[in-house]
This record gives sequence, structure tokens and C-alpha cells, in this order.
Amino acid sequence: MGEASTALRITRPRGIALGLLTTGLALASVVITAAAGDDPRVWSHDVWWASVTGLLAWTSFYALLTRCIYTLGGDAVRETMPLSDEPRAIAFVSLVHQLIVFPVLFIAIIGQKAGTWAAFWSGPVSGTPDMLARHLLLALIGYEAKDFLPARAFGLTGVFAFHHIFVFIGCGVILASPASLGLLVTVAFFGEFGSGFYALYCMWPSRWPFRLLYQLAVGASDAFAVYGGVEFFAQSAAVHLGLRVSYLICVALLVLLRTAGQVIELKRWRDEARPTRAAAAPVASCSSTSPFPPIDAAEAGAVVEVPPAPQKGGDYA
Repeated sequence: MGEASTALRITRPRGIALGLLTTGLALASVVITAAAGDDPRVWSHDVWWASVTGLLAWTSFYALLTRCIYTLGGDAVRETMPLSDEPRAIAFVSLVHQLIVFPVLFIAIIGQKAGTWAAFWSGPVSGTPDMLARHLLLALIGYEAKDFLPARAFGLTGVFAFHHIFVFIGCGVILASPASLGLLVTVAFFGEFGSGFYALYCMWPSRWPFRLLYQLAVGASDAFAVYGGVEFFAQSAAVHLGLRVSYLICVALLVLLRTAGQVIELKRWRDEARPTRAAAAPVASCSSTSPFPPIDAAEAGAVVEVPPAPQKGGDYA
């Protein structure tokens, strides 16, 4: 495996500039939210600008993180992964996002909404008080939006572009929904958390614990996504029918895409195992009731020398 691409390298001046941009956008989002106070409107002027600056901050953060890991991580993160042409740095960024950033955000949301979780789960959305939950969705959009940037687009396949577009639509529906933010944010969290085990599998596809965790985690998160989509469609009568249908379509397409990926990997594992079993299997005897043991595969191809039959008048006469 060789180096995948040099497009992700970043110089120190550019890294500092991108870091300052990320910090400035993040601070702008926080300041706008704090200045707005407890504004209950779902999409007020302040909520809009706090969301825009927050989205740009998350996109800039993941773009910077990708380049820093690729540039500073050494040859180990620049080599391509076994199952794709992408460098391992991409999987490391996925692990940071899915198994560190998302859990931290979700735990913070639980802490904030601990006393009002039932209302947060299915009740109406409240503008600035729900900005932390919105940031989980903005982080998801920003994480996937960085794949469309020029330095990263070399590894973006049509399948993943399709996946990202429907994630954007689904997150947009959630952000526009006037109710059930808690339910939909929880679906988004478990979907990304399950994908973290896909990233682990991509890095070490031959290790059976990661194969098993990938299948179980993605399967469980898909099942919960289907439950969440149906629950949102059936229970959130206050939400416009078009939004509920759009979300249900996004969930269905994403679950089908992820399930197809799981099936493809299962078939690949089966095909990998077949030659191994065939090479190790002994050559069966002609009859299953034969008293003779089966002939080993190595012995089956051996040439057996038979001594010549004795002739008349010879030593054996």
C-alpha cells in the first residue's frame, strides 16, 4: 500500500489560518446564541445566524482535522486502507467524529435536558434553548460537507455522495421540524455511533471482532432509525406532512444503502472462507462406509512406484 494522495497536506501558515477561522466561527455562533437569550422561535434571526456560523465552524474544523492528521500522522496514516483507495487518516477523522465528538455532544444534550426529556423527545422545538441539540446536527452536516471540498473529493465515490446528500436532506428536515427534536437527534446520534464501527472495520477488515461489531452496531442503529422514522411520521401530527414523508424517505434510502453494504461484506467474507476450506479439506474416499481412512490431498497427487512383477527363471522362480 502506498501513499494515497498529497492533496491533504497542509502548511503551517494555512493550518494556523484555518484554525483561527474555525475558532472565530465557533465563537460567533456561541456569542449570537448567548445574546439572543431564551428565544422560543424555531427559526428566529438569531437562531439562523447562530446555525450558519456553527455549520461553517464544524465544516472548517473537520477540514482542518483531516489535514492535520494526514500531515502530522506520518506514513502510517497516509497509506491506503485495505478495502479502499483512501488514506487511513480519513478513518481516523471518522473515529474522532463518531466515537468522540458525537458522544460528548449527546451526553451534554442529555445533561441539559435531563429534567425535560419527555418534552424534548416529542414536544415543540424551542429556538435558542435547543441550539446545543442543533449543533449535533450541524456537526454531522459539517463532517460530511468536508468530503466535497477540493482536497478531499478525490476519494468521494458516487455511493458516498448519494449517502451524504440524503443525510443533508434528513438533517435539514430535522432542523426545520417544529417538534420531536429529541427523537430525531437520538436517531442521528445512534446512526453515526454505529458508523464508527464501520470505520474500525475499514482499518482492520481481517479482524473478526471488528467484523462482528460492524454488523451488530450498524444493524442495531438502522433498526432504531426505522423505528424513529415511523414514530416521527405517526406521532408528530404538528409537523407538516411533507416534512414527515421526506424524513421517512431519507431513512428508508439510507437504511437500504447501509444494509446493502453489509450484505456485500458478508458475501465477501463467505468468498474468502471458501478457498481456505477447500484447501484444508481431505479428499473423500469413494465410499462413505469404506474401512480405509480418507486420502490426504497431498498424498492424492503423489506418484506411487510399483515394483516390477517377477519373471520366470529369475531370482523369484
